[in-house]
Amino acid sequence: MVMGKRGRPSALDVCRVLAVFLSLFPAVSLQCKILKCNSEFWASTSNSGPEEEFCTALRAYNSCVRRTARTCRGDLAYHSAQHGIEDLMSQHNCSKEGPTSQPRARTPLPPPPPPPLLT
Repeated sequence: MVMGKRGRPSALDVCRVLAVFLSLFPAVSLQCKILKCNSEFWASTSNSGPEEEFCTALRAYNSCVRRTARTCRGDLAYHSAQHGIEDLMSQHNCSKEGPTSQPRARTPLPPPPPPPLLT
């Protein structure tokens, strides 16, 4: 590496090393699944319903984010999600305990049978 004036590597040198590292170990950069957690949360809250449903979706989001902790340790989106979840839970007075799966949609009752035909 070419050293700068004070014996430190330049930003370009650091970028080159990082690019080589990521090309040698592409799985390291692809393992973090935080974007999947984010999209699942936003999809589940797109039809904003009662506060209870929002808290349930938020707890499911928190659970998903926690499962990615090991692979997302250095990911800024992961750390942002962690802090965002804490903020949203306190803003909406959500407890950390409770259901984490989305409530199942009610299946509509079958239509009543047609009236008998009079002939």
